[in-house]
Amino acid sequence: MDIELEVGTLMQIQLGTETDSPRYVSRIIGYVDKATIILRSPQVDGKSLLMREGQLVTARFMGSSKVYAFSSYISAVILRPFPHIHIEFPSRTESAYVRKSERVETDIEAVVILGEPGKERNIHTHMIDLSAAGALIRSDEDLGEVDNEIKVSMGVEYKDSIKRVSFPAIIRNVLDDNPKKSDSESDEAAETADQNGDDGSSLIPVTKLYGVEFKIGGFKDHLMVKGLVYSQTLQQKH
Repeated sequence: MDIELEVGTLMQIQLGTETDSPRYVSRIIGYVDKATIILRSPQVDGKSLLMREGQLVTARFMGSSKVYAFSSYISAVILRPFPHIHIEFPSRTESAYVRKSERVETDIEAVVILGEPGKERNIHTHMIDLSAAGALIRSDEDLGEVDNEIKVSMGVEYKDSIKRVSFPAIIRNVLDDNPKKSDSESDEAAETADQNGDDGSSLIPVTKLYGVEFKIGGFKDHLMVKGLVYSQTLQQKH
């Protein structure tokens, strides 16, 4: 059985047998092939999660090209010099290939920053799908036109905390997200607009979808965004 283990890889774990039990983020800090996997103890509110030997663990993590999942048991809980656990090396794993550019559905709050330094305007949006290369952003406010450059800011989990990352992106396509109204609804809106003395453009909020391509320069930011994609993929595949 081949399994891609690498020190530093994030691993998502669940304790017990309930499928809807909380998911915690851990990190591989070592392993002995066919014997044990060593994980840093997850942190909850700044404190190490309470775990015990013999407890069932469901683990998921991302390798270079596959998502892995397996069940195991905690074989040792060690508190010094820092909290970490040993889990039994799995005898069987499940895996699924993930394409490099695979997009996953999300519901992530993101801030789009428009304008020159000193004249920036922050627009709150929702990222509804994501890949390591780009995203689809839903916005009630205009973000620009195709080929315009914007800046995207979002929170990414990193080392047991939320880090805000910002990087440029290019708008590659723009779609109208508003359902088309029927003729009767359009006539009614036009009649109301005439009575109010305006053109009716303010009556219907215009929500648009923006397909953007990320232009991430920093290596650390690239890893964090890739980790976010993998985390979302893990949640949806298992």
